[in-house]
Amino acid sequence: MRELMQMSLQEEITQFYYREAYLLDHRKYREWLDLLTEDIQYVMPVRVTVENKKGSNLNHDMTYFSDTKKDITMKVERLYMKSAWVDDPAPRQRHFISNVMIEQTDSPEEYKVISYFSYV
Repeated sequence: MRELMQMSLQEEITQFYYREAYLLDHRKYREWLDLLTEDIQYVMPVRVTVENKKGSNLNHDMTYFSDTKKDITMKVERLYMKSAWVDDPAPRQRHFISNVMIEQTDSPEEYKVISYFSYV
């Protein structure tokens, strides 16, 4: 029974990611924004390909961005303004999701989800 529950959860979370990719690919940014929780912290770490000999972890110490929902909302609303000339014409984009893995957390209502995506 636990396996069936895990497969159902796996499918539910994977479908969520597919829905998110669909909304982004079809420029439904406000609908995408509605998927996000108020306490989201959207972080893109700097990718480090060389180990730092001094022991600091640049992957945790430096980020390209670390946004809250307020930051993301501001960026989304900017896309709907006429001054968003970089998106005119709108870029062709597709998000591909794979390798969705789920881990239980201490909270029964939260999961740690790891996945890969490719954006072209």
